[in-house]
Amino acid sequence: MIKTLGLSHPTLVAAEIEATVDFYSRLLGMALVMRQPDADNPGFEQLLFAAGNDTYIGFYGPSHPDLNSYVPRPTMGVGALQQLTLAVSSETFVQVKGELTRAGVSVFGPLDTALELAYYFRDPNGIMLALTSWKHQPPPGLSRAAILATAETIRAEAGGRLTDAQVQAAYTRLSSVDSGEIPPEVLRCRARLWS
Repeated sequence: MIKTLGLSHPTLVAAEIEATVDFYSRLLGMALVMRQPDADNPGFEQLLFAAGNDTYIGFYGPSHPDLNSYVPRPTMGVGALQQLTLAVSSETFVQVKGELTRAGVSVFGPLDTALELAYYFRDPNGIMLALTSWKHQPPPGLSRAAILATAETIRAEAGGRLTDAQVQAAYTRLSSVDSGEIPPEVLRCRARLWS
């Protein structure tokens, strides 16, 4: 079995490299940590942005605007990216809609998903982005994965979509577990993922 350490970086296709650099660095505050010509396709570039907490987002696209027409726009379908979700702090989240709107970006939300609040918008390439913030930050020593797995167990037993009450029940259930004990729903989640 191959066990991954985490997500290195998704690489998305950019139709307009300069607009992508401007959007992700100026508007979303990501540092452009790499920009180089593509080794296989002359006239195309690779970008790598630091998204925070040692995570990255890559882009691949034409270096010259006259090549933009060779890059098809995204469509929904099997294997397509539905959305790219980025986490922000609760302090940043309250500024999101105003910042994006002032930059001329159309924003939908906030949408309440029980775990988090989310704003949705598109980047210059047509990629759907979501900026999210957890409604209640996990206490020290309690991972988001454990909260998600426990809340999913509670939701599955009840049916329907996840509710605030089920998320709170997950926090309560996990808070009552000894620190050295792994809750059964977390073990079941690991077994499903790693089998």
